Amino acid sequence: METIITLTTDYGTKDYFVGAIKGKIISYIRDCQIVDISHCIDYFNISQAGYVISGAYQNFSKGTIHIIGVDAELTEISRPLAMFLDGHYFISADNGIMSFLTTDKQADQVVYLDFEIGTPSMDVFIASAAKIAEGTPLAELGQPAETIVGVSELKAVVAKDNDSIRGNIIYEDHFGNAVSNITQKMFDEIKGERNFIINVKNRPIKRINKYFSDFKITDSASLKSREGELLAIFNELGYLQFSLYRANPLTTGSPKILLGLEYRDTITIEFDE
Repeated sequence: METIITLTTDYGTKDYFVGAIKGKIISYIRDCQIVDISHCIDYFNISQAGYVISGAYQNFSKGTIHIIGVDAELTEISRPLAMFLDGHYFISADNGIMSFLTTDKQADQVVYLDFEIGTPSMDVFIASAAKIAEGTPLAELGQPAETIVGVSELKAVVAKDNDSIRGNIIYEDHFGNAVSNITQKMFDEIKGERNFIINVKNRPIKRINKYFSDFKITDSASLKSREGELLAIFNELGYLQFSLYRANPLTTGSPKILLGLEYRDTITIEFDE
C-alpha cells in the first residue's frame, strides 16, 4: 500500500532544499506519494506551522505521515518527536508545534526519537518516517515522551472572572485575513447569553458574521457599500478571524495594512450582562 508523506517547512521554494528532501524520501520509501502542504511558513514560526498543519492533516487518509520541518534544529532541549494522533503520524522537533495539534485532542502516543547531536533534522525525520512506513511501532523508535514543549502564545486566556478572553493573532492567510487563537468553542462556552465587544486595535466589533456577506442590508447596492468593512468571523477551522469584506490585500488592503494588525498582536473580547 502506498504511503502518503506530507511536508510542511519554512524552506521556501527558491533553493534546492525541498527537492533534496523529496529525493531522500523516495530513496528511503520507494512506494510513497509526497504531498506539499506548505513551504512558505514564516521563518521559525511554530504557531503558523501548527495552524497550517492542523488545518490540513484531517483531509488525508489515516496512516499518513506528516513531516514538519520548521525551527527544526535538533538539540538536547529540542529533541525529535514522533506522535500518533487521530490516526495520523506527526514528526517534528519538540519546539511547541505538537502542542498546537493537541490543544483539543489527546495524542495516542508520543516518543522521543533516537538521534545523535549534529545529525541533520530531516535525516532523522525521514529515517523515522521510513520505519513507520514499514510498520515499526513507535515504541521501538525511541523513548516515551511524558510531556512535550508547550507555547503560551498558542492558547487564548480566559480571565478568572470569565468576563473576558485575551488572544493573539497567529496567522495571516493569502487573502489577508488575520486569524486569532480564540476558538468558537471557547467563545461559546464563556459567552453564554451575554453581550460582547471585540477590541481590535481600538476598533470595537459587536457582532460576529455567520458568513462574509452577513450584513444587515436592504438590497445588493447596500452590500456593495460594505466592501472594505472590518468584520469578525469564525473560519472553517473554528478560529476567530478578522477580515475586510471583499478587500484585495494587494490593492485595497487588509487588516494588517490598514489597521496595523500584526502577528502576536493582542485581541480582547469583553462580556457583560
